[in-house]
Amino acid sequence: MIAGAAERFAKDLWSDRASADKPRLVTVATEALQARYMVDRILRIARAACA
Repeated sequence: MIAGAAERFAKDLWSDRASADKPRLVTVATEALQARYMVDRILRIARAACA
C-alpha cells in the first residue's frame, strides 16, 4: 500500500523485534467502527496483561 501511494514520502518500514504475531488486515464499514475495534482490542490486551 505505501509503495503504491501517489503522495508517498520515501521510507522503508522495518523492525528488529522478532514476533510470532503477524499483522492483520481488518475491514470495517466506518471510522467509528474502526475506532471501536481498536479500543476493544487495546482493552483486551491490557486486561490480559493485568490478569
